[in-house]
Amino acid sequence: MGGGLIQNAVWVAVLCLASAAAWQALLRMSPIHPLSVHLLPRPPAEGVYAPNLRLNNAEKIGSGLIPGGEDLAVDREGKSFFTGCNDGWIKRVWVDQPGAERVENWTFVGGRPLGLALGPGDELIVCAGDRGLLNVTRDEVEVLCTEAGGLPFKYVDSGRSGCYKRRRGVFHRAHL
Repeated sequence: MGGGLIQNAVWVAVLCLASAAAWQALLRMSPIHPLSVHLLPRPPAEGVYAPNLRLNNAEKIGSGLIPGGEDLAVDREGKSFFTGCNDGWIKRVWVDQPGAERVENWTFVGGRPLGLALGPGDELIVCAGDRGLLNVTRDEVEVLCTEAGGLPFKYVDSGRSGCYKRRRGVFHRAHL
């Protein structure tokens, strides 16, 4: 029984050496010959490279009350803003009194409201993931469009002047 154990140990040692030799041979045949990188020294932390600490004292608004807030649109008076949340709600956050912000569930649109813009009549124009482009007021959610040029939107998100449609796996901008 002891001889079998020694024989197995010898075979394991031979296989390990053969594997190491094969690996070394493969590494020598590799066409990749990396060069060492010599980086410049880091510039001093001053001027444009100075630490930006301006947001350290910023007040957090709606902490814990806005699940997955994506985009925001500020009302015309600047007293509140709207944000789309991952629970399907558009929330309105009142910031007219410092330190006493209020967060309200403004309108439920379902899906995932991603991009928001304030419309000409103070309604919200909302790009809502898989639902399309929506016109949203406190009392009504109206679907404005779900396609462009005869092609249905697969996923809608906002841009500065339009939303995006996906065609054949590629995102294209659909100007509205």
